[in-house]
Amino acid sequence: TNSGHRVRQLWRRSGGKLQRPFSVRVAESASDAAVAVGPHGDLLMAWDDHNHIYARHVGPRGSLGPVHRVGDGVRSSVRARIAPSGREEVVWLTASIDLPGRKSPSPPRLLYADARPGHAFGKPVTIDSSAPAYGIAQRPAVDLIGTGADASIVAYNVQAAGRFRVRSADIVAGTPRPPVTLSAADTDAFFAGVAHTAPGGTIVMW
Repeated sequence: TNSGHRVRQLWRRSGGKLQRPFSVRVAESASDAAVAVGPHGDLLMAWDDHNHIYARHVGPRGSLGPVHRVGDGVRSSVRARIAPSGREEVVWLTASIDLPGRKSPSPPRLLYADARPGHAFGKPVTIDSSAPAYGIAQRPAVDLIGTGADASIVAYNVQAAGRFRVRSADIVAGTPRPPVTLSAADTDAFFAGVAHTAPGGTIVMW
């Protein structure tokens, strides 16, 4: 902004007009934000700020839900989704978790948190504890997409055994399954994207 600070803004078009239902001031160190559109026109915004991950739901008519602190992370890449079931999902691939009062930072990892309809976000769970791989933007590469009414998949890049690996993990009804390494063991791989179609299944590109 002109005042010299960073602001995350959520804009939506309703009735032919562009509206801004939500904005939040964040630190200069804030690295990422994501927005997801639900089946009924509702929105979920997720972002990082001051080493924390936050999420907020916006109703179809612009009503604002509370701001939820869903977890912690440093230099995180954040992704969000609203499933057809109404479940709100946030994943983030973080370089480390190093917060005041801790003697040492926790290892880098991929984390997931979800909220069932009408409920607050639960405690985040770790999907993968491998070190994230950084791209040109100097943020970990990760994406989250839907694969069913209450199912999704997260695909991402990590560093393991001296190589860059592409991995994925299915998430069913809010429960992440163990991650699977997709790329070959003898070469570096750099995550590029993930897509899903009902007839063709899931495609991960690297």
